[in-house]
Amino acid sequence: MKSTIRGVDAPWQLAWGLCLGLAIGLIPKFSALPFLLAIVLVLSRANLLTGLIGLAIGILGLGGLQGSFDHWGWACLNYQGAQPLLAWLQQLPLVPWLRINNTIVAGSLVTLAIGWLPLLILTHGFFAWYHPHILARWRDFMAPESDPAQ
Repeated sequence: MKSTIRGVDAPWQLAWGLCLGLAIGLIPKFSALPFLLAIVLVLSRANLLTGLIGLAIGILGLGGLQGSFDHWGWACLNYQGAQPLLAWLQQLPLVPWLRINNTIVAGSLVTLAIGWLPLLILTHGFFAWYHPHILARWRDFMAPESDPAQ
């Protein structure tokens, strides 16, 4: 467990973990996108614990946004200027598995495209401010316990 939490080296690792986990949680699981993002989360230097926290927030806390995702996705998929791009993307070999033609998947991607950078900046700022406290608690957690009998 300690090796899972160990990536507390820098605030950007914590912020990227939270943002990737939130993205995995927001995108419907019948698409291949959450699985690809999970591979990126595991293989990158992002913090896995904050990734799991972001996943829990995305699934449990923001699960009620699917109606909004459906509305935004429908608007984006029916935009006439995007039709040639969407038709071209559907001709690519692996893109149909991403299911970007689904309104909820498209709406969640639009939401992530709009909110990714502000969320990353805000979480990085929070973790940069709170990082010394996390490191102090981490050092206390990792410190070997002294034997009171000695």
